[in-house]
Amino acid sequence: MHHLFSRSSDWIAEPSAWTCLLLGAAVALRRRPATATALTTAAVLVLVAFSCPAVSSALTRAADASAHDTSRPGVVYDVAVVLGDGFATSPRIERGLEIMHEGRARHLIFSGTISFDQLRLLKKKVLASGVPADRFLFETRSDNTRENALESSRIVAERGFASILLITSASHMKRGLGSFRRLGLRPDTLPVDEPGHCPGALEWLPRTGALLESTEALHELVGRIAYRLFRYSE
Repeated sequence: MHHLFSRSSDWIAEPSAWTCLLLGAAVALRRRPATATALTTAAVLVLVAFSCPAVSSALTRAADASAHDTSRPGVVYDVAVVLGDGFATSPRIERGLEIMHEGRARHLIFSGTISFDQLRLLKKKVLASGVPADRFLFETRSDNTRENALESSRIVAERGFASILLITSASHMKRGLGSFRRLGLRPDTLPVDEPGHCPGALEWLPRTGALLESTEALHELVGRIAYRLFRYSE
């Protein structure tokens, strides 16, 4: 059931999909001009609204609001866990490498599905970091947040790690932390800010990048609700 929702959540939280549905309904009801016009207008308004940087920024702030840095200065964690996003150059991975280089964690787990080319690039970055390669662990089986927590928890148990630092984007931290806590783990957290929109004079002018930002924030907010309903998050 969860996998079905996970596969459909992108569509559920996709303003472009809502627009298509509304336009499809307008076409189906074209014999009712007033209704078809109302549906078409609604479709355009949805697309324009979520393409406005002011709206996307507000949604992103709402998703980021619950993230807090609870990492403890001076503590060397047994392991830092980076929840991947499929890219070897993401800010969260860069922060994980920095944590290792600073000596704030003894080991680091990269958790998440990643392509062969991206994994090769990631391993190259690890070798270039100057930290011994055997202190990096790669978990590439999980393709959602719940599986990130499950697979990482197995490694934590097998290795006997006690202190954990969880690293992911600020918007994703609440769902990620909740998933780890659901499994009985109590990691400290280090949220990472993802590059986003900087409001300017034309912040109400629709932009493609803003639509993407809105979609990502909505996906996270919808995902939190789903994880609570399925009891995958504490």
